[in-house]
Amino acid sequence: MTSAVTVAHDVSESPLSPKFVTEHVLHLPPFLTKSIYPTLLGENVAPRAYHLEGRFGSRTHKIDRGKNGIPILFSQTEMEELGRTSNDLRELLLTEGVEVVEKAFVHNHRSVQTV
Repeated sequence: MTSAVTVAHDVSESPLSPKFVTEHVLHLPPFLTKSIYPTLLGENVAPRAYHLEGRFGSRTHKIDRGKNGIPILFSQTEMEELGRTSNDLRELLLTEGVEVVEKAFVHNHRSVQTV
């Protein structure tokens, strides 16, 4: 299994095309968002427990009314491999409404560094 060094990576197709940065995002029902985050950190699946600016929390964001997103370090396939040794991750991935997707990186007030 390969692991990502960073959450975001470049997927531009040519030097002339605009660069799009993507990240792996765990989509899950809102009721799981807070309770599963410590498990993601404990399994080294989420990138950090705090912001670079020093504030505690993740870049969790709302996808739609019934779904939140948590940026993670691994793809769906890699998460399934990790789930072979972690009951918590395996159960999470088998939960209805939970999936890993690759999405465009979304900047927000937590991801933009102020100088």
